[in-house]
Amino acid sequence: MLNPKYFPRVDDIVQVDFPGDAAMGGKIYGAWVNTVDIPDVTLVLGENQGLAGLPTVGSLARIRFYDKDGLYALNGEVAGTGEEPLAFSVRVVDARRVQRRESFRWPVEVPVLYTLRRENDARDWDEFQPGEWRRVYSMDISAGGIRLKLPECVPKETAILLEIELPSGTVRAEGSVVRVRPLSNATTVYGEGCVAGIAFKDISKTAQDTIVRYLFKEQIKSRSGV
Repeated sequence: MLNPKYFPRVDDIVQVDFPGDAAMGGKIYGAWVNTVDIPDVTLVLGENQGLAGLPTVGSLARIRFYDKDGLYALNGEVAGTGEEPLAFSVRVVDARRVQRRESFRWPVEVPVLYTLRRENDARDWDEFQPGEWRRVYSMDISAGGIRLKLPECVPKETAILLEIELPSGTVRAEGSVVRVRPLSNATTVYGEGCVAGIAFKDISKTAQDTIVRYLFKEQIKSRSGV
């Protein structure tokens, strides 16, 4: 029996591909969920993805999407076309959760402002002065953490405040340094540089959702060639 918890909701963004359907070019496409009537899901393909048409009825379809708990995979076959342009329905025969959300990490370079929270420093975010923040860029990011190339080496368990600048807005997170790798020949005005793996310790659900949606869209763009 198919578990309703493993199905997307109306207006969710999903990935979909069609193994073996030559007309769809072996690409992964971005789509929006139009209707859900288990076991059927109607999707609308996003425009500007180099579409040659709609998938062939009877061809295999694989749907992937994220929600607050993880990555889900639905497998089925194209059952027909929908009433809207670029719409089609998939009859799902298998649905499962395949990965927890926090473990989905994607290599992206976005601006990040950071400052270190020293021991016994109880200041709020807005009490830190502009000169205490430094701008770096992410190496990869997930809903559970981020990897940064820092201009200074910091010890493990150092508390760090982050303002991550995404296209949809800035998200804030407080984290803790869990991994440190010194960079050879990377001396800066702050000292020796390093790559720091940071686990988020205090981040809102809204901020996590913003990160996941951004990563999901970046994955669609990179795999569909948009």
